[in-house]
Amino acid sequence: MLKNFRKTAVFFITVMMLCLFVNEIAYATNINKMKNDKKKAEEEVEKLQNELSDLLIDIDETETALIEKGEEIINEQARLADMQVLKETQYTQMKARIKYMYENGKDVTVLFQVLAMEDVADSLNKYEYAEKITEYDRNQLQAYIDNIKDIESTIARLEVEQAELEELQQQYAQKQDDINQLIASKEKEVKDLDKAIDAAVKKAAEEAKRREEERRKAAAAAGNNTAAGSTTTPSVPANSGGSASGNQIVALAMQYVGTPYVSGGASPSGFDCSGFTSYIHAQFGISVPRSSGSQAYGGVGVSLSDIQPGDIVCYPGHVGIYIGNGQIVHSTVPGSTVKVASIYYASYAQIIAVRRYY
Repeated sequence: MLKNFRKTAVFFITVMMLCLFVNEIAYATNINKMKNDKKKAEEEVEKLQNELSDLLIDIDETETALIEKGEEIINEQARLADMQVLKETQYTQMKARIKYMYENGKDVTVLFQVLAMEDVADSLNKYEYAEKITEYDRNQLQAYIDNIKDIESTIARLEVEQAELEELQQQYAQKQDDINQLIASKEKEVKDLDKAIDAAVKKAAEEAKRREEERRKAAAAAGNNTAAGSTTTPSVPANSGGSASGNQIVALAMQYVGTPYVSGGASPSGFDCSGFTSYIHAQFGISVPRSSGSQAYGGVGVSLSDIQPGDIVCYPGHVGIYIGNGQIVHSTVPGSTVKVASIYYASYAQIIAVRRYY
């Protein structure tokens, strides 16, 4: 009967562990989804900011074009005013000359004056001179009138172009407002997701602690503490040794504890998880793939029982550097920093590989 009881207890523990494992996967899936949503929102913010930058260039060019167009209109209006003065002056002078010739002829036409003269050559010269003066006045006046029409036409065209630029400027201003609102909305979405991720990670850690207690209680009830302990998480050797290269990697990595997390970062000003591991190795001339997914398949595979300081511990979408005593140093999440943590730093921290690159 005792044997049957133990079988029942083992079955119960197995079922419970399976349920807890499913819950861990659910937590990890939810957190990963939020991280992916946040990454998409950040990419959209970057895209909108680039679009806004291009738009600001267009706005600046339109404003410059408006200023130049206004100056052209002012210059043409000045020319028009000058031409109007010249036209009026020419018209006044023409009237004065006609009046003079009329009055000098004593109420007779120029033709009669010519016929009355004894010197035919002199009379013809005077008649031709009078005709030339009259023709000159007419041509000059007509030229001023034509120039005025051309200038008025130019001003009308420039005013139409100015109105089109003003309308374009208004459209750009509206588009700028729309983009700024979208950026503000997406930035808020990123902040909300940050809070949600932090809350989910905290809740997952609390759940992990609670589940660990449940595992221990179940194992104790089954009278098989050792077996129960082996179903939780693999034991990690508490060694603090390792090769000289591995220790050097750890020593350098520890110097960056406190460095802020920066999405896509791979420099001392800020790291993401894979940027941190690849940067540290690069300082020793060791080439490590840039993405966490690629790092999980490079280097040399190491079993968890043989893990040494300097090895890269790989999780789904995350990596860290093992420093010994069951701990890693890693760049965690946005809003956080490079820090030391347990190799099982969260309930969803499922180790998928250990890789050695040194």
